[in-house]
Amino acid sequence: MVTITFNESSKNMIIKSLGLKKEGEILVDNSNKVINTQDFDEIKFSEFGGVLKGSKIFIRNDSLELIQYFSSLLN
Repeated sequence: MVTITFNESSKNMIIKSLGLKKEGEILVDNSNKVINTQDFDEIKFSEFGGVLKGSKIFIRNDSLELIQYFSSLLN
């Protein structure tokens, strides 16, 4: 398993490069649509963990969320 991490200072750059922005503590896209997980939960700026390769599925910086996502692919 590969783990990629980034620090708080690079988080803003990554979010901007994905076409996202911070509205309060919530992440939104350029049309102000709230960014959600695959379970339609909002992702706060502090929770942002990245985007799964080749997808628009945003994930939190949370091991359990990654495990749930990859488990669903096996079923």
